Amino acid sequence: MSTTQVDFYLLEAASDDEAERFLCRLCEKAFRLAQRVLVVAEEPQLSRLDELLWSFRPESFIPHEKASDARDQAIIPVLLSASSEQASGRDVLVNLANSVPASAAQESRIVELVWGDPQARAHRRARYREYRALGLNPGTIQIDARF
Repeated sequence: MSTTQVDFYLLEAASDDEAERFLCRLCEKAFRLAQRVLVVAEEPQLSRLDELLWSFRPESFIPHEKASDARDQAIIPVLLSASSEQASGRDVLVNLANSVPASAAQESRIVELVWGDPQARAHRRARYREYRALGLNPGTIQIDARF
């Protein structure tokens, strides 16, 4: 049995901007806990996250880089990538991509964010079932509108 922890964060009434800001807070918390994070998403979301991680709070500093720009990915605390292939050795994989990572059963922790319209939420429910089919036991965490 795998020891992968999969958490679905259910963001009530969140816009794309609010969900991305919540993601920044997750990355900030992981960084403070000395955890290394890989955020998997597609362009143009990767570029938005790259900018937002620098500016979402004036007092915050989250060292990060796009995998395509990183010279030494091993030293980057928060890595942004279009692929989960860089997940090896990372403590947390935040999956914003359209599919379950191929390495899901080998990861320490996977975070999925659920927000948006009913169709997007239905897609995430299907993803939850995919994790279950892999023998993983995903959990859910309800986040209210005040996050």
